[in-house]
Amino acid sequence: MAAKLPSFDELLSKAVETFEEAFNKKPELAACAPGRVNLIGEHIDYCDGFVLPMALPMLTLIVGRRNGTPDEVNIHTLCDGADKPDKIQFNTDYLVSGMPKWANYVKGVLSHYGFPIPGFDAIIVTNVPLGGGLSSSAALEVATLKFLELVTTKKHEKDSDKALICQKAEHTFAECPCGIMDQFISVMGKENHALLIDCQSLIAEHIPFNASDLVVLICNSNVKHNLSASEYPTRRKQCSDALKLMGLSSYREANSSHLKDLEKASADAILIKRARHVISEIERTQKAADALRNCDFERVGKLMVESHKSLSSDFEVSCDELDKLVDLAMKCKGVLGSRMTGGGFGGCTVSLVKSNEIDNVIKQIDAGYHGATFYVCKASDGARDIDLDDAPHFRELPYKGEFFFDVQNSPGYQMIYLMQTYITYIIIIFSVTMASIFSSFCLNISAHFNIMQKIINNAQTKDFLVYHQTVLGLSKKLIKLYRPIIFTEFVIMAIVLCFTGLQILMMDDSVKILGALLHAGAAFADVAVYSYGAQKVLDSALVVCDEFYKTDKNYILIMMITQKELKFDAGLFHASLHTLTVILSRTMSFITLLKSFIEN
Repeated sequence: MAAKLPSFDELLSKAVETFEEAFNKKPELAACAPGRVNLIGEHIDYCDGFVLPMALPMLTLIVGRRNGTPDEVNIHTLCDGADKPDKIQFNTDYLVSGMPKWANYVKGVLSHYGFPIPGFDAIIVTNVPLGGGLSSSAALEVATLKFLELVTTKKHEKDSDKALICQKAEHTFAECPCGIMDQFISVMGKENHALLIDCQSLIAEHIPFNASDLVVLICNSNVKHNLSASEYPTRRKQCSDALKLMGLSSYREANSSHLKDLEKASADAILIKRARHVISEIERTQKAADALRNCDFERVGKLMVESHKSLSSDFEVSCDELDKLVDLAMKCKGVLGSRMTGGGFGGCTVSLVKSNEIDNVIKQIDAGYHGATFYVCKASDGARDIDLDDAPHFRELPYKGEFFFDVQNSPGYQMIYLMQTYITYIIIIFSVTMASIFSSFCLNISAHFNIMQKIINNAQTKDFLVYHQTVLGLSKKLIKLYRPIIFTEFVIMAIVLCFTGLQILMMDDSVKILGALLHAGAAFADVAVYSYGAQKVLDSALVVCDEFYKTDKNYILIMMITQKELKFDAGLFHASLHTLTVILSRTMSFITLLKSFIEN
């Protein structure tokens, strides 16, 4: 059975969630780049040959944001199999290779990018198997380059320049003298196309590869290799030495007659074998490209088998596990061709298989080779930016207030979220308007009571009666106005709490559920306390005014009641201050909401 890898959405979700936990902010930038499988043309990209890879649906993805520093970089990788530590901090003005090794690929791209790079924070995730010959290193390099384009807002226009930067990063920081193929296909991959790359001129051609009845089967032997510590540098040197013995400047000038000259000159047998592979592989790759253009997939399969034989016997980069996987595949019905792919000494094989036979092929290979992992693929797109705003369950929430929580990826949840959003808009506008009116009334009443206190102190009873009638009228109007306001706000609050309850029912994270309940409870308590306190103040005002009215001819009693009951004046003042605070806080919330709404 084919392996089930994390989907793109799952990778993105994991990266975003980890970033928020690690940095307490939402990521703003994201980019990804694919791994690759080479259909044919192995170990000749550094010999000016032709290669025919395709980009895989397996990706390395980076999310992050600028952190406001001039040069500080904080990166955390979530990649299984990456060496420790999985977190690293460094400065862009001082980049050196070291430990952990995975960070060297990132540092190398930063070092050779060619534009000033501000400080940033980032999370790296991938579903490209590490050390499996599917170019996880190039995927990381190219994803880093695409991410830097977003961080710096500057980019290199030529795809070849982008690939060369990443190749140079691997040469200088990872100390692996790789060819150009891996980075090139990761940059330039195209869905339903293979890419014929001329590694001498760096000219590339997309060749359609969209056979509905065929799939590409990748079998990971799970024998891992490390190219920089393997025979890879040795093979590259041997190819160069053989070229010098032939007196040529490029393998593109070489042919079978040059091989005969090497044999006549009694050259080292190993160098002859290496040169034979390179010369024949360049020819095979060109033939395979022609066959692919003509949809002659049987021919492509035969050339793949010839390629594997050459890699195993002449270039000697295969191993028992890879040879066994190829042999098992070629015994299966529906397999057109199979070969090892990648650097060799472990890693993967690639097979061209008829779609209707893929399940049987996997079963037969699995029965003969225990421990393999299988991936069924089609040619996919290359490196690209990711617009987080277009992913509805990762977009910025328009209002980060009391009632908003993470939006889940479900239509019902989205509907609830949108309705809740608009109701909150109404609450904010309603509360600001009503609080302004209430505050105005409170301050007006307070001013009248202060005048009344002065009148009482001066024993001007006639003027006092005029003012106490005014206060009585204002207070009664306020009571009539305020009670429906409080009722309306409680009704709206109840509606919001209902929507919050629906959200909670859709959540599967206990921490989020607890957070939702706490936010909702705090919001409800705030309105309840605010309403209760203000109501008590108004009730006191009405009692005092009623006493004034009942005793308007007993001036001495009026003064006694006033001296005693006007103590609530301070409470009235505090209520008005609280209301003004509510106005300011909710106005700020509205501004935040409006800003986010415009941006989104």
